[in-house]
Amino acid sequence: MRVDPSTIVSRPAVEPASARLTAVIVTYKSTRTIGAALASARRCAEAGVMRTIVVDNASPDATRGILAREAAPFATVVHSHGNIGFGRGCNVGLALVETPFAVFFNPDAVMEPQAAKTIADFMDATPRCAVAGPAIHRDDGAGCQHVGALARPSDIVGDAMGLYLSMKRRQPMTPGGAPFRTDWVSGAMLVGRTEALRSLGGFDPRFFLYWEETDLCKRVLDAGHEIWAIPGAEVHHVGGVSAAEESKGRIKGCIPEHFYKSRQYYLRKHYGVLAATAAELAEVVLMPLHEGARALLGKPAKPALDRLRAPILRTPAPVPDV
Repeated sequence: MRVDPSTIVSRPAVEPASARLTAVIVTYKSTRTIGAALASARRCAEAGVMRTIVVDNASPDATRGILAREAAPFATVVHSHGNIGFGRGCNVGLALVETPFAVFFNPDAVMEPQAAKTIADFMDATPRCAVAGPAIHRDDGAGCQHVGALARPSDIVGDAMGLYLSMKRRQPMTPGGAPFRTDWVSGAMLVGRTEALRSLGGFDPRFFLYWEETDLCKRVLDAGHEIWAIPGAEVHHVGGVSAAEESKGRIKGCIPEHFYKSRQYYLRKHYGVLAATAAELAEVVLMPLHEGARALLGKPAKPALDRLRAPILRTPAPVPDV
């Protein structure tokens, strides 16, 4: 697993010896939300169920000051030597994890001690599970985030036509329900078996932002491991805060420059250049036609020109060795 240059700024004097779970929180311009995330992680530490590692990607705002005041007393704090992206930041933290399980969560997410214990107990009892996801309550009032289908090239074409095939293959999370197997869980709060993730090389560093957890889930399944949803572990997620700081021209709440490059790379990596290229070209042609037809019929329509201004058939640059 490739580990980027970083500096460990502080380690806590004492960590909960009984913890089987370590939180890895990657921050970048996270002043608006990191306080709540750290407060919840501290409660988990005080309950003896979770350790915490925070990796800051050279935030230019007040994030590092907040970490020095609020994280250092109970968490390991690491400074990356630049904004290396979410997945690479997670790999920095994963390299330092000493517990059997790690949970990667966004700086705008919150986990309480009972959820951490539920996750660790489930992972202990399910040895074939390499990745799992809790029930993520979205603070926008839209309920819990779905889990389920891995994206395929045909899904890109179907979405451009308004069919939303991948969403129809998603599975709802009912808080408190029984765990079930699935193919994909959200990267906003993703749990992994430490040794299994390391054996797979962690997150692919070429994904700067978006699709890194989809790629990881695909590789986990291809390696013969299992992915589970754990509805009994309930967490909260604000969503899109760091992306909002970075770009005002978002599409579907995402920064287009990163979203479409990462998606094209994911499709090429797992389905081949021909299928990935055909899917994206079909989207570029079909989406304006579909949205134009909706507008003519007086139905709500998305601005198709936004997609045409976003990257087309481009992938992230390879990550140089250091």
